[in-house]
Amino acid sequence: ENQLDVKFDFVKGSIPRRLDFDNGHFDCVLCMLTLCSVDDQEASLKEIKRLLRPDGGSFGFVEHTAVLPDEPYRLLDIQQQLFDPLQQVVADNCHLHRNTDAAILDVFGREGATQLAGERFLVDGMWPVSCQSCGVIQRRTRS
Repeated sequence: ENQLDVKFDFVKGSIPRRLDFDNGHFDCVLCMLTLCSVDDQEASLKEIKRLLRPDGGSFGFVEHTAVLPDEPYRLLDIQQQLFDPLQQVVADNCHLHRNTDAAILDVFGREGATQLAGERFLVDGMWPVSCQSCGVIQRRTRS
């Protein structure tokens, strides 16, 4: 039996605004199906990065995302673009066609972080958010 001493702090707040925590306060930040709905995705990701410990803090995510041009899901891509404005109105600002996994890599940087895991996949029965991405990014101090 594995007995881990783990403590979770659940914080309610507006992630695009600066939260009341010091830089590098958290070892880990988890984000599930949230970045589609924030008003400013880049600002939200920058705040998450600021909050993570710079020498190994990890960001885990599961997000729905836009179909990429090289993926064979043209019909889903067209549907995402067509229904995106309506989705934002009826689903609390949820954007169907954001390239969230690319935005994560852009903010965390390819040199200042290591992608420990990452996968894109389709989830049957979750149309129009069936294109999903998940992963773990770990911050590291630049050498």
